[in-house]
Amino acid sequence: MSKYEILFLDHKKCYNAAMESNSEIERKAILLNYSQGNSGTQETIAKLGLSNYGELLIELGKYELGLPKPTMPPAYIAQAEKVASILKPLLLQNGK
Repeated sequence: MSKYEILFLDHKKCYNAAMESNSEIERKAILLNYSQGNSGTQETIAKLGLSNYGELLIELGKYELGLPKPTMPPAYIAQAEKVASILKPLLLQNGK
């Protein structure tokens, strides 16, 4: 093998490694976005080309990312605040 062929192969290996690491960065960004609760489960599975939730869990584990915390819908938060405002004075009166 000539030195030009060796240089070409080395260049090709570097290029492939760069593309692979870029792909890994994108993959990790998608998983991080999911882990932070910014994208849905099915959307993330589709973006990563996975076939099921189990594979998603494995991918999260590879990067030591946790499961997203469920968010409370605004209507639920408003209702909880309303209930708390009604109960708080009653609880304080009974505590005296």
